Amino acid sequence: MTQDAPEDYAIIIGSMKSGTTTLFAMLADHPQIAPAHPKEPGFFAFPEIYAKGFDWYHSLFAFDPAQHRYRLEASTDYTKAPFVTGVWDRMQARPGARYKLIYIMRHPLRRIESH
Repeated sequence: MTQDAPEDYAIIIGSMKSGTTTLFAMLADHPQIAPAHPKEPGFFAFPEIYAKGFDWYHSLFAFDPAQHRYRLEASTDYTKAPFVTGVWDRMQARPGARYKLIYIMRHPLRRIESH
């Protein structure tokens, strides 16, 4: 990666049962977005997954720099503090990475009913 070629990520975070899958599917249809497969890799949430490295993480996206602007994923684990820690530290450890975080919330009682 060069300094003049930043890596742009769009990451959907928030609570489970709040619409993350629906939003992911809608955004994944955009021609400038390369969605992750699987949708929810949890790469920044768990040290054992993060240890696989960015080459592994990037293999989850069919990213074509001539077409795509963002790599898209949706991992609700990123917001499960205090049970999951170090997410932001792992994100910041990648020089040149830029993150757009989309945080989805839902009325707590409706979410509990859905869960």
